[in-house]
Amino acid sequence: MNVGRGSGVNSVISYSLSITDIWAIGLNLYFEQFLNENRKSSPDFDLDRSSRERYLVLC
Repeated sequence: MNVGRGSGVNSVISYSLSITDIWAIGLNLYFEQFLNENRKSSPDFDLDRSSRERYLVLC
């Protein structure tokens, strides 16, 4: 699990899949940044891991 950065962090789906440990609803965070009809690019997930933990992300 990771705290994470990027627009995908506020997603309840990312919390449910243990991608992040941020419970967006409990913290009253905005979901609009993640999924917005005016957004031109796909939502992103930035996970900070050391090179030794890279295999955890690729599994």
